[in-house]
Amino acid sequence: MKKLINKTIVITISAIVCIVSAVFGALCIFAPTSIASVFEDMGCYKQSMFFYEMKYEQSNDIDDLIVLIDKAYGNGDEDGLEEYLSSLIWHKNFYKYCQSQDANLSANDMPTQDYFVGYYATVLIDNGKFENALNMSKSYVNKFTYTEFNPIRTIVKESFNVLTAEQKEQLKQTILTYEQNAFVLEDLNKFN
Repeated sequence: MKKLINKTIVITISAIVCIVSAVFGALCIFAPTSIASVFEDMGCYKQSMFFYEMKYEQSNDIDDLIVLIDKAYGNGDEDGLEEYLSSLIWHKNFYKYCQSQDANLSANDMPTQDYFVGYYATVLIDNGKFENALNMSKSYVNKFTYTEFNPIRTIVKESFNVLTAEQKEQLKQTILTYEQNAFVLEDLNKFN
C-alpha cells in the first residue's frame, strides 16, 4: 500500500512539473514579453532582458528594439545600450521610423535620427570607444553636414568633460575640418 501511495505522489508531482514546464514553454514562445515583465517585476534584469531579446528576435520589429534600449538604459547596462543602439541605427526600418517620429516634432526639436546617432556616440565614449564614436560621427556629418544636432555636437555637449586632453584635441581637429558655420564656431568656443 505504501508503495502505491509513493508511486502516486511521484506521478502526480511529475505531471504537475510537466504541465508547468509546458505552460512556461508556451508562454516563452508566444508571449515572451509577459515572462519578461514577470522577471522584471521580481528584479531579475538579466532574465527579463533574455525574454525581451527573444521577442525582438521573433519579430525583428523596431518598436521591440526601442523597448530593449529603454530597458537597458533604465538598468544602467552600457554594453546592452551599445549593442541595441547599433542594431537600431543599422535596422532596415530605422530611417522610416525616424521619419514617423519626426512628424510629431516642431521645427526646433532634435530630429530622431540625430538623437539616436548622437546617443550612440556618447554610449561608445562611455564604453571607452572614443575612436569609434568619432569616426562614426564624422561619417554621419560628412553625409548630412554639420547641423545643429549632429553627433559631433552631441559629443561636445554631453561627453566633453570626460575626454582626455588628447581626445579633446582630436575632436577639435575634426571640427576644424568642417566649413565654418554658427554651429562649428559655437563648438570651437568650448575649447577656449
